[in-house]
This record gives sequence, C-alpha cells and structure tokens, in this order.
Amino acid sequence: MLIQKNYSVEYAHRLMDHNGKCKFLHGHSGKVKIVFDGEVTKETGMVVDFGTFEWLKTLVNLLDHSVVLQQTDFLVKQLEPFSERMVRLEGPPTAENLCLFLEDLILAEMQCVSFTTAHTSLKLMSITFEETEGNSVTLENWRVK
Repeated sequence: MLIQKNYSVEYAHRLMDHNGKCKFLHGHSGKVKIVFDGEVTKETGMVVDFGTFEWLKTLVNLLDHSVVLQQTDFLVKQLEPFSERMVRLEGPPTAENLCLFLEDLILAEMQCVSFTTAHTSLKLMSITFEETEGNSVTLENWRVK
C-alpha cells in the first residue's frame, strides 16, 4: 500500500550559470511529496504510524528557510557569515538536484538499524519537488536505490 507525506519548504536559491532570471538570488515556496510502499500489519492495521515520520520532517526541514547554493558559487563565502541555514549542493540547486539531495538523506536514514527494525516493509517509491505551482519534478522508484 502506498502512503504519502507532504511538506512545504520556503527557501532561496540561484542558478549561477543560468542565462535567465534564475541566476539572481530569489525565493520559492516549494512543496515536497514523499511516497513509500509497505505492507499493512495485522496488529496495527497500518503500514506505519504517521506519527513516526518525525525523522522525515527533520530531513526535509533542512531546506526550510535555507539558502541553497552550489558549493562553487562565490555567494557561499559572502553569505556564510549571515546565514545560519545554508545548504551547499555539488551541482546547481535545481528542483531535480533537490530531489536527489533528499533521496540521499532519506535512504541514509532508512539504512539505520533502528529504522529497519521498526519499518521492515517500508520502501521509498518517489519524491516530488514542486518548485512553483505547476512546475515539479518527480524521482520515481525505478531510480530510487
């Protein structure tokens, strides 16, 4: 059975090598949708208690109210003293790369012994990152490791 968690993130970014207006620092009200697949247990009647997803909210919140920049962007050094919440990506901070960033964080958490013991049947199926209303990217299960 598929279960989905939805989050909102407010963040700023820029695409330093972009030819259009996205080369300037600007903000978005993004939405993140994360879908898992799992088996319903007879004991609880649930795949998982939604209350146990606090770990997932913590990971997604790394982006919330953050400045997200490419590591090589000169703005990193200029803004670092003023930004307590900065996320540095290896590549450009596109919606696609933000999906991949979240995938890495989620899969790393799911490898923890305490997680696998508590959620034996849970499998990450997809991550959708909606940068603006009507513009989103989805990383589906064929890609998820």
